Amino acid sequence: MHGSQSPGQPPVPGSNPDPGAHPAAPYGYPLPQFPPGPGVPAAAHQMPGVVRTAQVLLFVGAGFFLFIAVMTGLADGSRSAGQVTGTGLFWFVGAGCAFRFGTGKHATRVTAIVVASIAIATGLGSMREHPTGPTALLAIVVVVLLSQRATGDWFRRPR
Repeated sequence: MHGSQSPGQPPVPGSNPDPGAHPAAPYGYPLPQFPPGPGVPAAAHQMPGVVRTAQVLLFVGAGFFLFIAVMTGLADGSRSAGQVTGTGLFWFVGAGCAFRFGTGKHATRVTAIVVASIAIATGLGSMREHPTGPTALLAIVVVVLLSQRATGDWFRRPR
């Protein structure tokens, strides 16, 4: 029996005849959320948008240099492709850091900022031989995104 319900009467709508079960939510409403029990990890936090954007931009920069290196190699030979690859080397390292943004710690963020800063310098320095100005701007955006407070909080979160 449940509460003040008399024997033989049908259950009251919304009442829970099984006291061990979770209460039912009214139609159209989400089920109530209960905290995890002992030994069950809490739900993983989602990566903030600024971190995800920096991650995607690092992948885009590395992909750009890979594409340009292949196209340059086909047009001018392996020596020119090697020069483009050397210019984009820091983007490839940055993409490696970006793979660790979900699980990495504060050192991952610092490494990505340093690598993006060097990518700015190499991008601006090689503009005379290669069209790398847009990648320098992309690296500036990555540094700005990785320097925000939300990004720092993400990399310092408890695991």
